[in-house]
Order: sequence, then C-alpha cells, then structure tokens
Amino acid sequence: MIEGYLRNRQQLKLALMLVDSRIPPTDSDLTMKEWLDHYGIPVAVVLTKADKISHNQLTKALRTSAGMLQTKEIFPFSAITGLGKDVVLSRIREAVESIS
Repeated sequence: MIEGYLRNRQQLKLALMLVDSRIPPTDSDLTMKEWLDHYGIPVAVVLTKADKISHNQLTKALRTSAGMLQTKEIFPFSAITGLGKDVVLSRIREAVESIS
C-alpha cells in the first residue's frame, strides 16, 4: 500500500528519512534508501536525537551515515533543542516550491 503511494505520487517531491543518530543506519534504513533511489524519489536524511550525543559523536554519525546511505543530503536534528529545524524546513520549502 505505501509502496504504491510512494511510487505513483507525482506530487511527491521529497521524502524525509528519519535515522537515529545514536546508531549506524540499520539494514531497513539501507533498504529504504536504496528503494527510494531506485524509484528516483528525492530523499533527505534527517539524523534525529542529535542532542543525545556529543558534537564529536554527531560529526562521526553524519560522516558514517552519509557514507552508508550514499547521500550528501543529510541533516542533524533535535526536537528538544531545535538543532537543524531551520535547515530541514528550508529544504521542505525548496521542494514544495519546485512543484509545478
């Protein structure tokens, strides 16, 4: 059901993939990213819970996750501190404005 929605939704201009920053991407994260890439669905990876780890750990998590998920579009995010909120909202706005 969700697969059909994602594949056939022409208005879909961006998928946000939420990944826990405290652990490396899981097999299901990798599978989802590969699936989105296969169908040409633009995706931005959002590393959640960025407030739960140190700055050095976050830097390493960003590098590791970007490599494993083969993306340059990756953002740290914290619902608690608001870290990354503006960047994520800006990316969403950019995608929405591209809808013709």
